[in-house]
Amino acid sequence: MNKRDLFPFLLFVVLVANHAFAADTTPPQLTAFSVGPTQFSTTTAWVRVIIDYTITDSESGFASIEFTFTSPQYPVQGVMISTSAASNGLKSFNGSTGVTFPVGSQPGDWPIEVVMKDVAGNTKILRSSDLAALKFTDHVTVLSPSSIGTLSFNPAWLT
Repeated sequence: MNKRDLFPFLLFVVLVANHAFAADTTPPQLTAFSVGPTQFSTTTAWVRVIIDYTITDSESGFASIEFTFTSPQYPVQGVMISTSAASNGLKSFNGSTGVTFPVGSQPGDWPIEVVMKDVAGNTKILRSSDLAALKFTDHVTVLSPSSIGTLSFNPAWLT
């Protein structure tokens, strides 16, 4: 191909690609979502929470998905724990990832937020209330030491 023929070819490629993505105004969809465990203690050990999900985008394909768990007293006190996955345009993807809650994580409900983007740049944010409306897990609960239970000892048991 000579230089004279290259310009029309490149122009064609750019116009076709631009048209394909310009027509895509639909963000990705979260079609399956589960988290486990949903209640746990971090009093003595780190806890790994597993996230299983399915994301679909029938037009340009999904580019990324991010999961964020926000501590009960954030932003005054506390943290956000996140994990993400990326793709180069898959139309449907079943994934599994995880986040680790360190020892001493703040007790209480940690709401979950999911942010999805597709190759065309469409973004969908699912807040905790959106996940609940879809009948998906919307939070995890870090148990406080007092809600875990106590061990009692009676010296009379030894006799």
